[in-house]
Amino acid sequence: MSGPAEGESSAQRIIEEIVRNHGFVQESTLQLINSLVSQEARREVEAALLAKDIQIGSSVLTLASNLYTSQARFVFELLQNADDNQYTRGQDPYVAFRVYPDRIVIECNEDGFTQQNLTAICDIGKSSKTGSQGYIGEKGIGFKSVFMAAWRVHIQSGNFSFGFVHRKGDSGMGMITPIWQERSDPALPFELTRITLYLHDQSDPADRERDRQIINRQFLELQDTLLLFLRKLRKIEVSFHDEEGSQTKGAIFTLSRIEGSDAAVIERTCTDAAQNRKRTYHIVKHIARGLARSENRDLSDAEEATRSFATSEIVLAFPVVEDPVTEEEVPVIEPQEVFAFLPVKKMGFNFLIQADFVTLANRQDIVMTSRRNQGLIEAIADAFTAGVLQLCQHQTLEYQWMRYLPLENSYPWDGLWKDLISSIKSKLEDLAVFRSLERSTCRTIKDLFYRKPVFNDQRGAPLFADLPSEVYLSDSYAPSDIEILKNFGLGNLSFNKIIAMVRQDLRAGPGNSRIKGLNADDVWHTRAYEAFNIYWEHGWSPSIRSFKELNIIPLQDGSWVSSDSGNTFYPKYGDVAVPNGLGMRLVHPMATRNEARCAFFDNLGVHRIDAPIVSNIRERILRQPTGPPMIVNLQSSVERMRFLFLTQLLHPEEEGDLSDKFMVYNHLGVAMYPNVADFYISNDDPYGAELFLRRKSRQVNCVNFRYSEELPSVAPDSNHTLHQWMHQHLGIRQHLRLVSPDRTSLSVECLNTARTRAAEFLGFLGHLWPFEGDIVLTAAPLLNALKRTPVLCIKGKGERLLRTHLPLQSLLDVHRRFLGDEYFPFIQSSELSGQDQVPHQWSFLVRNLGVGHQDNVSFRLQLLRFLKEANGDARMLDNPSRVVDLYQSLDACLRMSQNPETKKRMILKTFNTYKLIFVPQWKSKPASWTKPNDCLWDAPGDFMTMVPLKEIYTSSFYDLRTELGHRTGIFRGILDIDNIDWPDVIDELEELKRQQSITGEVVRQLFGILSEKSPTEENGKQEMRESFETGALIYFDHNGTPGWHKPSECVWSDSTHIHGKIAVNAQYSDLKDLFVEKLRVPQLDLTMVFDQLLEARSLNLPVSEVKELLKTLNSFLRTESSPPSPSRLLNARIFPVREPSSGNVALCTSNTQFALVDREGPPSRFIEVVRVLDFTLQEIRHLKPLLAWTRLESRYLSRCMREISRVGDGVQCPISQPHRDLRRKAYALLRIAAAFNSPRYAADAEGLYHVLRTAVTLECGVISSSLSFEQDGVIHEIEIGQSELHIGDTNPLTIYVPNDTESQECCFKFDLPHRFASWMMTDPTTGTPGKIEDGTVNVVNSILNCLISTTGRILEKEGIPNVPGISETLVPILELHEPAESTTMAITADLGGQGELLPRTPSRSQENERFSSPESTFSPPATPGFQGGMESTPDHPTPLTDPGDYDSEDDRGTPNNNDSIPPPQFHIPEQQSPSQYRRLLEGVVTLARRTSLPNNFEDISTAFQGLLIGDDPFEGVYYSHTSHDWGHKKRVGAAGELFVFTILSCIQGLEFDLQNWRSNIRGYARVLPEYRELGAWPGRETSDLVYDDMNGAFTRLMISLGYLNADHWAGKWPRYYIEVKCTTGACETPCIVSQNQVDLMESTTNGPQGNENQSAVYALFRVFGLGRSSMGLKIYIDPAEQKRLGKLAFTSEKYSVVPTGR
Repeated sequence: MSGPAEGESSAQRIIEEIVRNHGFVQESTLQLINSLVSQEARREVEAALLAKDIQIGSSVLTLASNLYTSQARFVFELLQNADDNQYTRGQDPYVAFRVYPDRIVIECNEDGFTQQNLTAICDIGKSSKTGSQGYIGEKGIGFKSVFMAAWRVHIQSGNFSFGFVHRKGDSGMGMITPIWQERSDPALPFELTRITLYLHDQSDPADRERDRQIINRQFLELQDTLLLFLRKLRKIEVSFHDEEGSQTKGAIFTLSRIEGSDAAVIERTCTDAAQNRKRTYHIVKHIARGLARSENRDLSDAEEATRSFATSEIVLAFPVVEDPVTEEEVPVIEPQEVFAFLPVKKMGFNFLIQADFVTLANRQDIVMTSRRNQGLIEAIADAFTAGVLQLCQHQTLEYQWMRYLPLENSYPWDGLWKDLISSIKSKLEDLAVFRSLERSTCRTIKDLFYRKPVFNDQRGAPLFADLPSEVYLSDSYAPSDIEILKNFGLGNLSFNKIIAMVRQDLRAGPGNSRIKGLNADDVWHTRAYEAFNIYWEHGWSPSIRSFKELNIIPLQDGSWVSSDSGNTFYPKYGDVAVPNGLGMRLVHPMATRNEARCAFFDNLGVHRIDAPIVSNIRERILRQPTGPPMIVNLQSSVERMRFLFLTQLLHPEEEGDLSDKFMVYNHLGVAMYPNVADFYISNDDPYGAELFLRRKSRQVNCVNFRYSEELPSVAPDSNHTLHQWMHQHLGIRQHLRLVSPDRTSLSVECLNTARTRAAEFLGFLGHLWPFEGDIVLTAAPLLNALKRTPVLCIKGKGERLLRTHLPLQSLLDVHRRFLGDEYFPFIQSSELSGQDQVPHQWSFLVRNLGVGHQDNVSFRLQLLRFLKEANGDARMLDNPSRVVDLYQSLDACLRMSQNPETKKRMILKTFNTYKLIFVPQWKSKPASWTKPNDCLWDAPGDFMTMVPLKEIYTSSFYDLRTELGHRTGIFRGILDIDNIDWPDVIDELEELKRQQSITGEVVRQLFGILSEKSPTEENGKQEMRESFETGALIYFDHNGTPGWHKPSECVWSDSTHIHGKIAVNAQYSDLKDLFVEKLRVPQLDLTMVFDQLLEARSLNLPVSEVKELLKTLNSFLRTESSPPSPSRLLNARIFPVREPSSGNVALCTSNTQFALVDREGPPSRFIEVVRVLDFTLQEIRHLKPLLAWTRLESRYLSRCMREISRVGDGVQCPISQPHRDLRRKAYALLRIAAAFNSPRYAADAEGLYHVLRTAVTLECGVISSSLSFEQDGVIHEIEIGQSELHIGDTNPLTIYVPNDTESQECCFKFDLPHRFASWMMTDPTTGTPGKIEDGTVNVVNSILNCLISTTGRILEKEGIPNVPGISETLVPILELHEPAESTTMAITADLGGQGELLPRTPSRSQENERFSSPESTFSPPATPGFQGGMESTPDHPTPLTDPGDYDSEDDRGTPNNNDSIPPPQFHIPEQQSPSQYRRLLEGVVTLARRTSLPNNFEDISTAFQGLLIGDDPFEGVYYSHTSHDWGHKKRVGAAGELFVFTILSCIQGLEFDLQNWRSNIRGYARVLPEYRELGAWPGRETSDLVYDDMNGAFTRLMISLGYLNADHWAGKWPRYYIEVKCTTGACETPCIVSQNQVDLMESTTNGPQGNENQSAVYALFRVFGLGRSSMGLKIYIDPAEQKRLGKLAFTSEKYSVVPTGR
């Protein structure tokens, strides 16, 4: 196809010329004939053409007939055509096949079609190639094979564009007659040839599908190795496409040559990556010569003449691949294709073969009878040998090429293929390509031999060096490759050559011989001699004779002998070595260690030692010379003794004395008979005679150590020891002496050992005791001497044996726990150290010599002694707590001892003798040791005269605080250390008095102890008082000046200083009982204060002191029922009066005019212009009893001044809140006026009612006022500006109030109640103000600020009746904005996250309590007109209390008028109250019945389960801000009491019943059926619950819960006063207690230690979270003490109690 075409027109002319030459008439011409002539003319022409085709085209018809029965593979025909094309443009030749369902497209980058190419494919049986060489396809078919698959072919190449059409059944002319067609793809590059095959489409669909599969299979069967034998193509591409043209799969084969070598790389890339492959092929080419012509080809005359067919190129390809581990090339061993230019088939060869074979017509095999093929087979064998030579040049393939060798049994070869194998084998015999082992020279396969593994060492190397001629095959060949070579003549190494190698080795000398050398290991010998023994296993006599002639047996003397040269013996009898020097040829022992070598010696006839031979050897050893004794060297002596000792069992007749027949060497190396001198056994035992070898003055004969070192200590299979044998047969002693020969003293060896080798003495003693211990025990002097002998203890110290202890593990653990690494006399012994019990061999130390071994009192006491000795300076003691632990352990040991009293006396004596009480560093005192007589147990830490152990220990050992109670046994029970008592305190006070630097706190603590420890007997009390009086032992620091005073020089004064007396209560307020009752210090009383005030001027007392005296007098007046007359004091200068101008304060009589300032704000401005009593407002309020007693109440500023109010300009309008309109409450106010005897009511009741009914209440913007006060005839006025009230006493009565909310609220809550009460009590005729009785303002306040509809109920509860004769007349006023009567107001308050504000439990004595408690947010200011004061306790019910339901009989009073507004109320709507409250109590009872009392560390906080009041227990319950209904508060209190009562009544053994519930409000529980008949407690109430613990059950319960101390309360039966405080809020919500309750708390307190006044216990039970899931209970035992400790906070004078959380 070389050369371009002349152009498209020229190409078309060429086509037309070929068509004409074939006699072909086109269809268009026939149609033209049909139209111009006739149809008959056309038929005539067609018949003529057909006859022509038949006549001249028989070959075409034959081709068409044979085409579809041919075995030709059209794909390979196309590949061959592509490879035959011309590629002259330098391109890499390639061909691509794209297979579609209906067509195949072939593209090739050849040069392009030429006229010659076109002519060739349009002819039959012709080709452009010569017939003698190459592939031209099946004869007569070639390119026409494409019509096996296609009915139309289109070719576009360069200028050519033409096609062929031929269907099955056609004559075949269409296959050789081209048809010009226009270019189907004008864009096709000019240098590209495209052939399109249009597949058959007229057959049955099933046939078409089968044809398609056949076509696809031909493409799929293409091998990439085909490229190796194509001459030009370097790339083949095959791809498959679907109907849409999308590629579904494909493959690309690429060949690349490796430069500089005969190898090529073929890479296969597939759409399925798993089929990708890259493989290298080593290619060998060889020219076959003298070949016969091919029977399948027609040759031209020229080819016949030149005999070109006689030569042909043979190509072999050996595939290799890279080893992934070594990265080296290795052969690919798998059947490869045989090619005859195109693949024939795989014939079983592991290399590819390409040759110009004569093949069968179907190309599935070669023609076996072909002479040409016979010549090619021989040439292939030559090519293979050439390939072997080529592969041997490769580094790794040199040892692997034989894997390509064809094995006869690996494939069913026949015919010429079998001849090929024989030819290869024959040619290989003379090929020197095999490497030797040592020099790696190339030898033939006949020259080298394979070594069996038996002739290799453990590393695979030869056992012996190669012979000079080299017979070892290289070890580089793999075993599997050797097996291949055996099929081609490789032989095994013979045994004769092995003997030759052994002879060569023995002649080489020790330096080079492996048999004689020292470098051969045991494994080598095993393998070598196992190989030798094979000769005897097979009975190869000639070889055996050869071995017996070899000098291969090594002797002990170093020589090598043969077995034929004389008797030879093994060197041992069993494990017993035969001694040298006895005239016997003995094999070297080293040579007998290997079993295989011994088996070889046995084969050679070496003698083994048996019993007769042993007897002969023993006779040789003991044979006595006739002359002087023959002395052998030490080594020979040792060897001979070993033999005698170990063979003794064979000769019991020789068990007699050998001491005169066998010489023994001593430690000095001198040989002698043992019967001549005293011998000791020499061994490693440090307690034998060897101890003294280092002492030059000692002459001791010890057996030389070599005997013990080299001889076994015990004979095998016998209990007979060497030492026993020496002693029995040679007379050698076994041990030294413990006792002297005369048995009167310890031996010299014993004493010297104790003195000079103390570390070994214990072992020395233990070693000799079994032999001579009985001698010691029979003589007391010997035993005592041994007990007093010093023995080495730990840390190198020496102690007498009887003072020591064994270092048993249990004792060491105790020692380590308490002494750490400090010294204790444990015997130094590694053998004994750490033992769990006394080893039997050392039991004599305990049993006979008094060495300690038990953990008992004596051991612990001795531990303590040595602990102190190690830390004589107590300041250096580390970890002092171990001393306390040791004390406790000593106490425990004592309790477990069998004779505790004796041991206790021993402990006490030892503690006092050695001062074994450790005192830690305490404050400024360093740590020290002391004795029990100098100590107290429970005493203050600052105690000077004695050591306060408990205080010091609890402070110094923090971890012991909780356990100290368990650790007092040794101090209190064993050492008899007492607690502090009053004589100790007296001694300490006397010592403190002698000291210069002292603090009052120390003395105060001592006085507190003295108060507890005071004597109970009168004599003791008298003695104590005398000590105080004579010694002046009351310490008092007066303004920084300390001093000591007698009781007679002191006074007990709570409030003031009495001149000349020391008020000890100022510093000792809580020790009243001590000073007043026991030391008889007089108490301050009213008379003493009264007299001191009368003497104030003469004593020149300062103003401040006089003021304190007045306050003290005021306090006494509170409780004094019959005070003296104040007349003397009124005339005394005792009233501190402040002057307005100078501000100076002077003491004046009552005749001086002065005012009492009882108001803050503007009234207090009068201080600047008038004289006032120099007390604060709060102090004035507290001095109310004094001012009442002195009748100075009229001087209150609030009573003396007048307020004048005025209404300013501005808008005035009626009151905006209807319930504040006075007219609507006229009748209620009239009832108040009648009840409190108003002068206006007395003057004209009807008129007053009229005034009230017609009164007008107006809101206005501006109200101003001024205050006036008269003193010494001078009137002083003060403008106060804005005021909050003006009452116009006109007709009608007009009340002016502020219009802003805050001011109006203040007006109605404070100003209006007071001013209205004042107006009501003023005489209408004279204008004189009347006295305002207690409670008036409160009632007015209640009425003015309540709903109109509730006035009647409030007055009824206040006890104010209707006005007789006057009926209420409703005021006809209707206000649109009046609130509904049922409206309530929800109130919340912030208590720091506590939640909603809930009511407290009411107290029965709450009349004196402030309603503005911490549970309330209301705290209104004081009432000016209130005369009774906070301390007032009138004996009648007050308007804000409910005497019928609430107050107790003995504690009635008036609530503080300051608290005119009660706290928020717990309100239940009336229509739900009974049922809801009952359901609440049912839930409380349910919860209480499954609840137990909390311990002292946790609260009960248990959810109400089963409380069925909706989802929320208080659903429908809310707060109501009212001013009258205390019933709800009582219900809350009763619920809390019921909760506690139910818990207590459910506790078994208490027998708690309703007689113990003594509350006035318990009747509220009667809404429950079980309490239907329950009413208020009829008797006097002291607390909510009272319980007499008659059997101690409740006390035991409180002890178990941690509230009471068992040491103080066990066995006590007190009365319990239980006060219940209930709240719906949190536990931290403050609660209120009354003065009476506080007094009961104080009177029943059990003191700081909890052991005082044990007849009663006061308990506060706090119930919180009522009606909530978090409802709980907390108990406070002895609240007074809780207050002192700060766990309860009491605030204000009317006690509000708040848990502090401490």
